[in-house]
Amino acid sequence: EQHEERFCGPDALIKLQWVEKEIPPWEVSVGEALSVLSRVAGAWRAEGRVKPFRNFITDRDGTTNNYCDRYASSVQSAYNAAWLSHFALECVDNAVFITAAPLGGRPSAEGLMELCVAPRRLFSQGEGVAQKGLFTYTGSKGREYYSDATQQLLESEELPKEQRELVEELHRRILALCQQPGNTKFLGIGSGLQRKFGEVTMARNDPAGTVPDPESRRFMAAVRRVKEELDPDGTGLDLHDTGTDMELYPRAIGGRASFDKGDGVERLDKKLGLHVSDGPNIVCGDTGSDLPMIVSVLRLMCGDRMVELWQERLRKEEEADADEPPEVIDEELQDDPLLSAEEREQRLRIANEEAERKAREEEELEQLARQSASQLAVLFVV
Repeated sequence: EQHEERFCGPDALIKLQWVEKEIPPWEVSVGEALSVLSRVAGAWRAEGRVKPFRNFITDRDGTTNNYCDRYASSVQSAYNAAWLSHFALECVDNAVFITAAPLGGRPSAEGLMELCVAPRRLFSQGEGVAQKGLFTYTGSKGREYYSDATQQLLESEELPKEQRELVEELHRRILALCQQPGNTKFLGIGSGLQRKFGEVTMARNDPAGTVPDPESRRFMAAVRRVKEELDPDGTGLDLHDTGTDMELYPRAIGGRASFDKGDGVERLDKKLGLHVSDGPNIVCGDTGSDLPMIVSVLRLMCGDRMVELWQERLRKEEEADADEPPEVIDEELQDDPLLSAEEREQRLRIANEEAERKAREEEELEQLARQSASQLAVLFVV
């Protein structure tokens, strides 16, 4: 009822519809998920694989862990850790958490490491020999990760010095803003103030809407002023408002976000030797910020060219351009007055043959790409 009122009612600002006309029973959804996983895993025993899946790449909050009104108290439950650990132990070679939250594990920068309760390292029964943990924990969208081998926090990509200094100064100024009268409450709600690797997140509300909207907007305006003071021309920093959090990060060339979870997947694949391209893989998420993980996994498995082709098809479908007539080949050739009718016909025939050859090659490449993509299971919480 809340969803219908907020998104589907006559006064809704954003019109949304369910994929299914009716929400299927929980048992049906679980059955469909198991069916997908079984198809992706294939005949893994007959193929000589030790486990059904190579990689399990997942978001945490809202996906494998419930959201919480205060991130600092969003501690993983013991049963959740036990179930996920059992799945990671029995079913996957690599289990990787990629979260936008800070990784933590260091003083005054609590994060994922403090909230997850699964064992960091395992011990062989009767031998007392430490082995690597079941999960690779990564924070800041995969830009930093915890290494079992060294028991240290490492970077998957080095942050440029100027960006590092910019983020540190931004964090210092926002922390000072939070110390002012009337602002300290924002440190204790939702995400609070999070110092991430290459990004700062500042809460202006929590999922329950604890702070009245005018007060929340007042504080957001104050944070914007801090950003503008630090970056007057607006070329160095960007701010993304999620409705509850403000995410501030350095801009890259072209003004896009300097790092997303898709970048994290690609860097971790190289750093950790995940061999994502080989599959089979599982990717899990629950929001738009998790979609880049899917795109990057597909790029690694199917190649950039095919993924860009599929994205272009989706764009045309969204823009209702899919039924547009195909472009005429070489219109200038048809209008060239210096060519005889026979020469024009011959050149058009060659151009058409070349187009058909390219189409056949593209079709063959797409068949191979679809075969590779069939080894990817995507599970999204909606």
